[in-house]
Amino acid sequence: MRTETNTLATGDYSSACGRYLLERKNGVDELISCMTSGRERFERELKRMQAFESAIVLVESAYEDLATGQHRSRMNRDSALATLVAWQQCCQIPFQFCGSRTEAERFAQSYFHQQFKAHLAELLEVQRTLAADGQELSL
Repeated sequence: MRTETNTLATGDYSSACGRYLLERKNGVDELISCMTSGRERFERELKRMQAFESAIVLVESAYEDLATGQHRSRMNRDSALATLVAWQQCCQIPFQFCGSRTEAERFAQSYFHQQFKAHLAELLEVQRTLAADGQELSL
């Protein structure tokens, strides 16, 4: 997979076409920080993420770490779980927990690959429809 380094206004990783976005959290402690001291900033980020065709928050920790309170913050685990559910419901942005950085990298590659395949399938369908009408779409 080819990568390019740029500063993004929203998220940590984006597809080249700018339609798909991934926000990465390096663990439950960083996610909890977004629920406490960085809450307003992160909620603004989630709102901006809604403008993308597809967006996801990828957490480089196991869900069990959050669910069992395995973090440095004094935030109550039930409050953390309620915040996570509320964010997913109000913003329609999924949170994917991966057990390690390696698994998170694998998931991110798969995420962008699947988005690309779906986009390409859409373009090919438009191309077929246009061809049936005697028109041409250059890819």
